[in-house]
Amino acid sequence: MVKSGIRSSCKECRKKEHLENRDKILDKAKKWYQNNKSRKEQYDKKYRKLKFKERKIYFRSNYLKNKSRINSRNRVWYNNNKYKMIATSKRYKLSKLKRTPKYANLKKIEVFYWMASKISHILGIEYHVDHIIPLQGKTVSGFHHEGNLQVMRAVDNLRKSNSFKT
Repeated sequence: MVKSGIRSSCKECRKKEHLENRDKILDKAKKWYQNNKSRKEQYDKKYRKLKFKERKIYFRSNYLKNKSRINSRNRVWYNNNKYKMIATSKRYKLSKLKRTPKYANLKKIEVFYWMASKISHILGIEYHVDHIIPLQGKTVSGFHHEGNLQVMRAVDNLRKSNSFKT
């Protein structure tokens, strides 16, 4: 694919070409697997043995080993997709503004964010301020006020995503 995202062939033509070359593609994948079988099996075995917490530590250690390479790759992606990041950030901030009622106590809201940063700093685990009823939920949407906020671990908040459980 070209950097601009434009391709020289249509979707149907690419599908047809893929189906015609299916055997070649499968042979290439099998050949790769045969050449890397022991390495892949070792990795899979090691990975399956690890529990969730250990996997997190394992990936974190790999990240620390390859930090500069990963960061440079992320920087390149960010520079190529800056508009996506800005649009997402802007959309969230605007939704928060639209969903902040006049009766919201901005000082109390600020305290939640301050608490999250202090707890993160003290414990060394990242904490987020979560909206109990999400601002952009699929079934319900809440307001950005002190009664709808809670401080929780970042892992749990990201797992929760935009869902709301009664």
